[in-house]
Amino acid sequence: MKSKKAILLLFLTLSFSGLFCFTKNVFAQENTLLISEAAAGIKSASNEFVEIYNYGNSEINLKNEINLELVSSDGSITKKNINWTNTNIPSEGYFLFGSGAVGTDLDATYDGSLLTGSGGVLITNKDNSVLDKLTWDGLKTNESMERIEGNLSPNDRSAFFLQTSPDPRNSSFLGTNSSSNSSPKTNSPETAPVSATPIPTTPSSPQPAQEKTYSKNIRINELLPNPLGSDKDNEFIELYNFGSDPIDLSGWKLEDKSKKAYTFPEITIPSKNYTVVYSQ
Repeated sequence: MKSKKAILLLFLTLSFSGLFCFTKNVFAQENTLLISEAAAGIKSASNEFVEIYNYGNSEINLKNEINLELVSSDGSITKKNINWTNTNIPSEGYFLFGSGAVGTDLDATYDGSLLTGSGGVLITNKDNSVLDKLTWDGLKTNESMERIEGNLSPNDRSAFFLQTSPDPRNSSFLGTNSSSNSSPKTNSPETAPVSATPIPTTPSSPQPAQEKTYSKNIRINELLPNPLGSDKDNEFIELYNFGSDPIDLSGWKLEDKSKKAYTFPEITIPSKNYTVVYSQ
């Protein structure tokens, strides 16, 4: 059905502490870094690791570009000081942060504080914007949370499964889909989804303006209205496109209970993918 309004409001009945004022498509082309596996204890609680994966086509120098932040059981977040042995993550390759002995050489180390039970980890860029995050509940020693093969969805706990045989990989690991290892690892599919804004065609002659239609295939998939600690960069709403076609969100609005509204800029969600709106 065509709407006579220029906008579509997604009404939220929850009260948020701040107006949402910036949006990040989770498959933004500039970010190709994802958390691929994390363990809070290998044989003992003093041995832990966070493995990240670069599904892009270019090697990335991580030093001064990303931060590693750990989440405690009470939700507080601590940015870690990193000691770099290696700094580059290969294209379609891995990089291993850790503390203690995890059975594989570490690319970089930090003072360990990941928690079995409840905890989590975030990777952020130099502007402190979240690139990917993972939380868990009930994780035990000698277990890890590992990303499902081919799932490139960031900030999505459902993209991980409980691994009972942790398999940390560092930047010297050769191959992203070793046949000798049945453990699922993130690969870079031939058609890895990226965010793209359709390029309009220029008509040969002026055409009457067409009324914009709005898809019904957008849903609120996850939200965090009242995080522990600072709301900035932690409070978020995640939208999901469950349809078979990409959806242009330009002009759509999110509105909170106090009638504060955020209007989406030019941004498109590919089919079966997400976008996340963060508080500022």
